[in-house]
Amino acid sequence: MEKVRVTTRQNLNELLRQKLQDQGIPAEYLNGIISLAVANLTSPSPGSFDIETEEPAPGHTADTWAWLVEAREPGNYELDLKMVLSARIPSRGQVEAHPVFLTRTVVVDAGPFYPYGDFLGRHWLEMAGSLAGLMAAWLVWLLWRTRRAAFSHR
Repeated sequence: MEKVRVTTRQNLNELLRQKLQDQGIPAEYLNGIISLAVANLTSPSPGSFDIETEEPAPGHTADTWAWLVEAREPGNYELDLKMVLSARIPSRGQVEAHPVFLTRTVVVDAGPFYPYGDFLGRHWLEMAGSLAGLMAAWLVWLLWRTRRAAFSHR
């Protein structure tokens, strides 16, 4: 299981305030600006990963997101990160930016016992049924043999 973490390196409020001022919005309009960033990690290959959102550890800011990611099978897969940044400007209301998509190809290597574990994981029910059938056949043969031996001594 691997941990994937995304952290913004700058204060989003200050960064957004500076960008808006560079676009010509007066500083007095930007007093009290509040930014919100939402990040979501997914995989376009269904069933290739188990992705669980992890709660931020104490001491991490609101600009940190973390996930626990476990690959289900070896191979080359993609992880997609979607970030949406929005801001609330007191004089203008809610402003939302276009989402940012980041894609990263991840290579998952199989462990030395992967083929056996994968086979057992997929076919455990069939194997249990086959084993039960073999045991039943062995018991029938054993009972037949003991009865045959009992009748042959008479």
